[in-house]
Amino acid sequence: MAPTLPVNVFKLRGEEFFQLVQEQCGATMVEILRYLEVMSADCLLHIEDLFAFFHYDSPDLLPIKKKVGITLNDGSFKVKVGLSIQANNFIQSLKTFQQQETFFSSTDLTIPAVLLDRYPILRQIVPFFVNDSPERSDTRIKFKRTLIKTIIMNHDRVKCRFSYDSSIREFASCIFILGGRNVYEFIHINIPGLLPSLTVIQALIDSSTNNLQEGEFRYDAMSDYLSSKR
Repeated sequence: MAPTLPVNVFKLRGEEFFQLVQEQCGATMVEILRYLEVMSADCLLHIEDLFAFFHYDSPDLLPIKKKVGITLNDGSFKVKVGLSIQANNFIQSLKTFQQQETFFSSTDLTIPAVLLDRYPILRQIVPFFVNDSPERSDTRIKFKRTLIKTIIMNHDRVKCRFSYDSSIREFASCIFILGGRNVYEFIHINIPGLLPSLTVIQALIDSSTNNLQEGEFRYDAMSDYLSSKR
């Protein structure tokens, strides 16, 4: 996994920028950018096709072209796949970072730079909630949002005032049933505020009307369940 981009990535120039490229993409990419005299992230993002220059037929390009790709018998030039992937990933990371910078510089939201430097995750969390619509039909996204909200909302509450959405309680019940008491306790202790106590979950399971008993045939319940899935 490539290193995280520094918060001052768009202020880096010259050797500082090349050092970042070295860490993210390797030495060959540094040579390419040096040759093209791309000295900053801003300059890089203004290039539509980073490798277009190497498709020109010139003897001056031969040394660098041997490192960038191969020339086929028909004269066409192919960039090495690895270099292309590295470049695309790096450029995409820069674009994403730039979008986040634009978001945080808007007049609607002001977060101190020192706080963003201390907790870079804020750059992902805040846009996640701002851009996410509660009306989205994807249940996985909804649950992810609920999971984050539950941990944050319960963080400053005393345990007796912890609050849990119905989806969290159902999730907790599944963990207890599938993983057992030890697994449940392990998660409950290490992620405070995420899961209800064992007492609450045990009571929830005991009160459920979906319990199965050996030798008991629940045709009506099965019929209702199948009807609900149609």
